[in-house]
Amino acid sequence: MNRQSLTPSLFLGIVLLCLSGALSCSKTAAPEGLSFEQPVLDLGELWAGEIVPLEFPFRVTGSEVRIDMALPDCGCLHPRITVDGKDVAYGTVLAAGTEGILAVEYHTAGFQGRKFTGVDITGSGLGLPMKLEVKSWLRPWFEVTPRFADFGQVQGDTEKVVQLRVVGQEPFQITDLLGAAPPLKVRGLPSLESKKEHVFQVVLPPTTAEGPHYGVLNLGTDREGMAFTVPVSYRVAGLLWTIPD
Repeated sequence: MNRQSLTPSLFLGIVLLCLSGALSCSKTAAPEGLSFEQPVLDLGELWAGEIVPLEFPFRVTGSEVRIDMALPDCGCLHPRITVDGKDVAYGTVLAAGTEGILAVEYHTAGFQGRKFTGVDITGSGLGLPMKLEVKSWLRPWFEVTPRFADFGQVQGDTEKVVQLRVVGQEPFQITDLLGAAPPLKVRGLPSLESKKEHVFQVVLPPTTAEGPHYGVLNLGTDREGMAFTVPVSYRVAGLLWTIPD
């Protein structure tokens, strides 16, 4: 049978049938197990120092899964699982049909320039393990001079002091010491007034732990969700022993 022997209506029916079959063949099955709507977030340009809340919506389809851990690439990410607005403990079995969010706090203080980071999701079930990614370009809102609080070599029997100067894009106040490792003291906090430039002292108390040491100083401000960090380093000299003649 050739095209000339077909009636117009029969020919149109065959064409529609072929198109229908082609469309049905092109459809891909919905992913089963754990799937995220958007596993990669490109945040564009941010001010370094912001604490940015992120959300990775997910759903479980077809079969249950268990998320054992969400492991961030660095301490700048703080992830947790929520379902129906409530936190869910790692290791909980999530039934098919579950919809939830992997909520992440992105702490940008202490970084600048292009930053790629992410969270590794481990567990059991279809779709696991998998990787979530966060991309951003961080501009420093605070400029700290010097950028590193380097105490150099210390004897360990007296305190050492480093003076820092920090400049913001707009007037601000330094409100509190959020954390310091190793234990450090800060003189001149909280700030007495809001201004674009502040000078304060970081104090290293006497310490006898010999060798090189590295840490970080985290400082909070009155700018909502804004903080800044200062890397810290020092070396404690050891006792010098001599062998007599």
